Amino acid sequence: MKKQTSSGEDRISLLPESVLCHILSFLTTEETVWTSVLSSRWRNLWKWVPTLDLNRFSFPNGKASADFTYKFLNFLSEFKLTTGNYVSLYEPCLRRVIKNKVQHLQVDNKLGLRNIKIPLTSSLCEALVSLKLHCVKLKGFKSLSLPCLKTMYLEDVIFPKLQVMIDSPRLEYLTLIDYEVESFNIKMSMSDSIKVDIDVDFEPENHMTYQKEILSIIFSILFQPLEI
Repeated sequence: MKKQTSSGEDRISLLPESVLCHILSFLTTEETVWTSVLSSRWRNLWKWVPTLDLNRFSFPNGKASADFTYKFLNFLSEFKLTTGNYVSLYEPCLRRVIKNKVQHLQVDNKLGLRNIKIPLTSSLCEALVSLKLHCVKLKGFKSLSLPCLKTMYLEDVIFPKLQVMIDSPRLEYLTLIDYEVESFNIKMSMSDSIKVDIDVDFEPENHMTYQKEILSIIFSILFQPLEI
């Protein structure tokens, strides 16, 4: 990580903190934390990196995961969580992140049980630019306003109501992948230019029902601007 001159001077450590944090943002969170042992100059830089990716980390309990996440909150703009077990360990840190105004939120639950519950708070929705969720359960809303959102990827997501109103005027990319199409019906007000990808598994005995749902979703997306 450190590059020294012939006289032994550490050039990289002389760079401004903002530049060093930008460099660290290209590393994994685990690698970023490792840099804290390089020198006193690097000891706390990892806490100022705006990206937190909890992919490989294992925590002894939920408090430990929340405490670790808390160290990033002042500068955090992007949060990624990939987990396949012990989901309860990450719920406390998720709650802390959701209270913060992150711009990019990605949760990938590989366990497949949709046992991660995510409340989309108004403060979070105000700032979100990208929302990518897999195998989670949303709760606590009938309608959402996402004024800055440009990318929405929802795979196998359960909505709190059968009909959800989402106002997202800047949305550019929308992907819906869900095995239970009847569990949601989205109405959106959007920009003129948007890429929509809907991928659904059809059950033979419910083929006509699913067809109607797909048409309803497409119609809602393309032809029904949200009225507030």
